Amino acid sequence: MLKIFKPKFSIMKKLILGYFSPKVNNWVKQYLASNLKYPELAEAYGVEGDVRLLVQVLETGKVGSVQVLKGLGLGLDEEAIRLVKNMPPWSAAIRDGMSVDSNIKMTIRFRL
Repeated sequence: MLKIFKPKFSIMKKLILGYFSPKVNNWVKQYLASNLKYPELAEAYGVEGDVRLLVQVLETGKVGSVQVLKGLGLGLDEEAIRLVKNMPPWSAAIRDGMSVDSNIKMTIRFRL
């Protein structure tokens, strides 16, 4: 059985992050701030909101599958997936002293 963690991230032109240590928050915050490309169509229509994802972190620390649990459309779901899939490796979950696959629920908040 995979353990599910529940971090909550927000993406805006300014970012707010939560649940992880300051060191992890900093690298995630920097990564998201420098890699976010707000979709033109969503920006043109003024669409803001949360994209909820279920992210698989493999025992190697690489991001595996990413599933949209709650999306917004207009390219925001795809942008959230792209950001997560291109993240640098994470630290894998540890069970009984061994790295294991895990799932993380992540909310990415888009704000103009």
